[in-house]
Amino acid sequence: MKKLDDFEKSLAAQEEKIRMLDEFATKLIDNEHYAADEVAARRDAVSSRPKFIWLGGLTVRVLID
Repeated sequence: MKKLDDFEKSLAAQEEKIRMLDEFATKLIDNEHYAADEVAARRDAVSSRPKFIWLGGLTVRVLID
């Protein structure tokens, strides 16, 4: 249970970094950066990962409880 709690705390700490990355990428895209398509693809890939990880952690927590 402690490892799961530590994992959830670590993931929560990363959320702020992901939010900042998303904001910066959106600014680049809005300003028509020459690599806007690649920036958008990478932003989308990075921002979708935590959702799957949170769902996996939630599933484990439900099974443990």
